[in-house]
This record gives sequence, structure tokens and C-alpha cells, in this order.
Amino acid sequence: MKLLKRVGEAPIGLDGLGRWRKLMGMKQILVMMAALVLVGCGDKSASPTPKGEPKVPPPATEAEVQVTPVLSPEPKTVPSSEEKLIADLIVEQAIRESLGKPRGELTERDAAVIKDLHLDGSQITDEGLKNVAKLQHLERLDLSDTKITDAGLKEVAKLQKLKSLRLNDTEISDEGLKEVAKLKKLEKLDLNFTQITDNGAAELQKALPNCRISAPNPPRRTP
Repeated sequence: MKLLKRVGEAPIGLDGLGRWRKLMGMKQILVMMAALVLVGCGDKSASPTPKGEPKVPPPATEAEVQVTPVLSPEPKTVPSSEEKLIADLIVEQAIRESLGKPRGELTERDAAVIKDLHLDGSQITDEGLKNVAKLQHLERLDLSDTKITDAGLKEVAKLQKLKSLRLNDTEISDEGLKEVAKLKKLEKLDLNFTQITDNGAAELQKALPNCRISAPNPPRRTP
């Protein structure tokens, strides 16, 4: 059998073997290219990013999110009547009239300068007299023709600078005079048209010898 077709040509057996090797080499190249294509497609499907659009970062986890608390404004506090210097409206009005101060807050300084207070004919109560007792520099007080009682005089007795006190046309009795007797600087006292007795007025005159007492039957002052 002839091994060569022509002079210079490779033997037939060797030529077939070379073709087989080429085919195997091409097969390996194709396998490698297919593998690269598959890897590339996998990367694109994992994070597709359209051309011209910025990459959007993944949403932050709950631990990474920092929430800034929104502080609600504090409600405005309205001062209650207990925080006011003078809570009783009747007493407040009388003080404003005495001071000539129709508006504005009443201060401790206002309470310190007032000397004269007229509450005659008003609806002042024993409770309201607690506000009057804050006027420690008061010298003249008119409570005539009001509904005050003996209990309210306990507050009046705290006004140790009082010089003049009008209690006429009220329901006070001898019991209330025990509180009035504590006002040692009192110079004038009006007790007309009250529930006091002659004995009560006499006892009060002994306690306040320098006070001029006006009563239905005024007691004699000690010379």
C-alpha cells in the first residue's frame, strides 16, 4: 500500500491524525467560550444596570436607618388662679381702683404700696378676705354693707398695720370681736348696725384703749 500520494505530502495516516487534533482543540475552545458567556450572563442578571441610569444602592437595613425624633412643641401653660397674687376678682378690682392700674399684672410691689382699700357694698366673702390679708401694708379697710362673718375676721386680724376699719352693716357678732382685738394699732372702728352687744363692745374697748369705737351704745374709752 502507498503511504504517500505525492512527493512532499505527509503520509495519509498522519494527515488524519492532525485533523482529529485540530477538531479536539476547536472543541475545547468552544467549551471555554461557552463558559465565559455563561459567566457574563450571570453577572448581568445579578445586577442589571441600564445604560445612562445611575446605580441605585440597595435599601438600608433597619439597623442602618437612623431616625431623627420629631420634637412636638411644648403646650403653653396657662397660669392658674392659685399662681396669681390676687385670685379674687372683687379684691383685684378694688386694688386696681385704689392703685389707678386698670391693666397689667398685680405684683408684690403693688401689694406693698397700697394703703387704702374699699370693699363696701361689694360681694366680698370670707374666702376673698384671704386675698386681702396679703396686703400687709394696708392701713384703712372698708368692709361695710357686705356679707362677711366672724370667720372672715380671722384674715382681717393678720393686717397688723390697720388704723381704720369699718364693719358697719354686717353680720359680725361678739365672737368676731375677739379677732378685731388683735389689731393693736387700730384707731377707728365702726360697728354700727351689727350683731355685737354692749358687753362685747365694752370688752373690745378694754383690749383697744386707744381706739375710737362707733357702736349703737359706744362704750366709754379709758382716759
